[in-house]
Amino acid sequence: MKLIVSPEAREELRGIEDYIAQDNPQAALTFVERLTARFQELVDFPGIGSKRDELRAGYRSIAEGNYVIYYRVRPEVVEIMHVLHGAQDAKKVFEQE
Repeated sequence: MKLIVSPEAREELRGIEDYIAQDNPQAALTFVERLTARFQELVDFPGIGSKRDELRAGYRSIAEGNYVIYYRVRPEVVEIMHVLHGAQDAKKVFEQE
């Protein structure tokens, strides 16, 4: 399987790193590494997340710390669509697309 990270998810990762780095730059790097390791886990086991058809047909999600990774699985591809804080209104984010 191939991994694709959407431009939105890349921007969200940068925002997460910047936010955490305000208090602890090393913790920011470590946490982003945890998130990207989770991306690879999804490539290896794409069905482990929860179905999120209420957001978009075929979407799934999985938590990492206080954040939620939203992704979809297509033939031979796992595509990371968003990485949002758990307190964010995911439905609103998806409606704005």
